[in-house]
Amino acid sequence: MDQLGGIQRSPGSEAAGLRAMLSRARRRLRLRDGWLWAQHALWAGCLGGVLVQLAGRLWPVERLWFWTLVPLGACLLAVAAYSLLRRLPLLLVARRADAELGLKERLATSLLLEEWQQARSEGEEVSAFQPALVARQKADALAVARSVDLRRDMPLTWLKRPLLAAAGLAALALILAVLPNPMDPILAERRAVAQAAEEQAEAVEELREEVEAAQELRPEEREELLRRLEELARELRANPGDREEALAGLSEVEEALRQELDPGADARQAAMEALAAQLQALAGQGAGEETDL
Repeated sequence: MDQLGGIQRSPGSEAAGLRAMLSRARRRLRLRDGWLWAQHALWAGCLGGVLVQLAGRLWPVERLWFWTLVPLGACLLAVAAYSLLRRLPLLLVARRADAELGLKERLATSLLLEEWQQARSEGEEVSAFQPALVARQKADALAVARSVDLRRDMPLTWLKRPLLAAAGLAALALILAVLPNPMDPILAERRAVAQAAEEQAEAVEELREEVEAAQELRPEEREELLRRLEELARELRANPGDREEALAGLSEVEEALRQELDPGADARQAAMEALAAQLQALAGQGAGEETDL
């Protein structure tokens, strides 16, 4: 059982026993403080989730459930980090334990007397206390501390109001998530466009292979065309689902192909026109394909 006690009465162990007790009390205070702060942070995180759900009904947001849980996770993570990294000096722990356990400043006084004894041994000018009085006070503090059970006397309490608020906000976020979202059709279209853009990027990669194998093109023309096709494939893969952006990229490369045609070289012109026709087909610029990437 986790207790502030269990230290034998020996002159050499009283100082170590006091600090060991305070160290256990500090761990218990950290745990309890984090527990209480987490309950307050719970409703704040749920409120953030509700706001994210409301925003997801006004703007298209991918992975809405993930972003709904982010505020809650961030709040709990911040509470855990703060409770673990916050400084709790032993004197502050002693004063808090005295106040909460009704020890009438026994632990804090004992810790201060220990520091006084250390200062006296180092030859500093300090107020004089009778050694017998100091020993009796420390023995009394240790005796009282041994009767204290941290789990019993510093319990992890539940906060009713913050938990009820968190439950209500969590229920509201769940209701918003279940109800039909007007942004769902837009998100579905974006996903379809992104998938089509990925397929077109693969087709552009195949076109690059044909350009690399084309013997009718001059080396500088081939390098420039390969560079443009590589940029187009990269842009298509990075497309978040914008149909117009994908078509614009395809049309831009097609226009560049047309501008680089050399009317004086029939074979090269035929090859370039064939490549331009393939890009035109990829862009879906046919009469019945303008709405289908």
